[in-house]
Amino acid sequence: MQKLNITDAAFLYAETPRTPMHIASVQLLALPPDMPADDWIRSLRTHIAGRLDRVPYLTRRLHDTPWQLDHPNWVQTSHVDLNRHIYRVNVPAPGSRTELEATIANLHARPLDRDCPLWDMAILCGLADGRVACYSRVHHACADGMAGQEAIRLLMDTSPVAPVAAALPELRDESPTYVQVMTSALENIARQQTDYLLALPRMLEAWQHLQERWMSAGHQWNGGIGLAPETPLNRAVGVRRTVAVGEFPLADIKAIASFASASVNDVVLALCGGGLRSYLNRMDLLPKPSLLAGCPVSLRAPGDSRANNQLSMMRVSLGTHIANPMERLLHIKTTSRHARKLTAESLALTRHPMAAPGLPWLMQMNALGTGWLATGNTQMPTPVNVVISNVPGPKRTLYFNGARMLTHYPVSIPTHGLGVNITAQCYADTLFFGITACARALPDPRTLMDDLTTTCQALLELVSHPTVANPAIEVTAPLTREAA
Repeated sequence: MQKLNITDAAFLYAETPRTPMHIASVQLLALPPDMPADDWIRSLRTHIAGRLDRVPYLTRRLHDTPWQLDHPNWVQTSHVDLNRHIYRVNVPAPGSRTELEATIANLHARPLDRDCPLWDMAILCGLADGRVACYSRVHHACADGMAGQEAIRLLMDTSPVAPVAAALPELRDESPTYVQVMTSALENIARQQTDYLLALPRMLEAWQHLQERWMSAGHQWNGGIGLAPETPLNRAVGVRRTVAVGEFPLADIKAIASFASASVNDVVLALCGGGLRSYLNRMDLLPKPSLLAGCPVSLRAPGDSRANNQLSMMRVSLGTHIANPMERLLHIKTTSRHARKLTAESLALTRHPMAAPGLPWLMQMNALGTGWLATGNTQMPTPVNVVISNVPGPKRTLYFNGARMLTHYPVSIPTHGLGVNITAQCYADTLFFGITACARALPDPRTLMDDLTTTCQALLELVSHPTVANPAIEVTAPLTREAA
């Protein structure tokens, strides 16, 4: 039995029928020659059966604490029905990217069954090019993006010929008693309260540093202490999802980053900022202040591959008030540097785990209350306009049960007030993007993906003609004007 921490459990408490809390990825696969899809799916179940012990969440189910006194527990189960967890889905004809994206969106809108381990794999067949796709999802309570990448490494191989397991792993059932669960809850609550008191001096010191930074001139770089500007993306979400996927050569992204002495993550934010600027400007709905992005930050120590969530969040200005794409990238380079420093200084306030009697019940009531208030097309005040993630993925070509992995599209979570999520993750020599949205906030995500592509092309054009924009120009003050 393993207790969930508050970061993991928060994704359970926030889940409602309109806000399922699972993340996913989509791999287009080239099947082995002369192997029909149904035969490959059957052999995939055997392949996964031999590796169930490698990834903890594959054989874990939830076990609640009585009366919602404390966070729930993970318990081991030997009852993993792979026919239920791995299944076939036919993509409607003609099987183009449009039908693939619509199928992914429909699957992603359905919550996972909490009576089972919180994962599944849909094998998508009927694609026009004869390939299949694997839509693989897991509840965010089980893993963050980095832990998900580790799971892929453990389930896949670097060769089309996978090593044969000597024997299927032996799984056991955990059935904790009422007394064991309650004792664990009381001990956890007592331990967390003690740890919290011991951490108070560090928290007070961190708060003082944060106050000093907010008083400095740089505090306005990322929106100061105000809310994000109002956009049609920041409304209550419904049950329908939309998805668009795309890819960019990693060499192009690195060339842009090198030219501007920026990071790959800065370029990812610049593509998103440029795409969102174009998309909203086309509808005459672009706010004058810059849009703000919430960017997850991994807190994992090197070599830490535990299947859990170790995340913080930083707020970054996307420079959508700036027309020139290179100037926008330079702005983001500076604002993201400031955001990283602020996030590092605030870790003492945000990293401490929490447990208190009845806290799970209070957090679930808060989620239900938010869902009750978030009706129709309600505008939601939020600290950021969009969530943007960049997750490092496998660097080598991988094979899944002998099938070559061709893509690594991410699919993520929109929530009330944050109807659009843009995630990038690299694989081999390509950076794959996924836009996941509520259909109310973004009915046509393909248009936004095209805008990201146009922004990338514009940056590459400036890189090819360095006299057009000088990357040596250093942004030294917040840019608040509306660029021409």
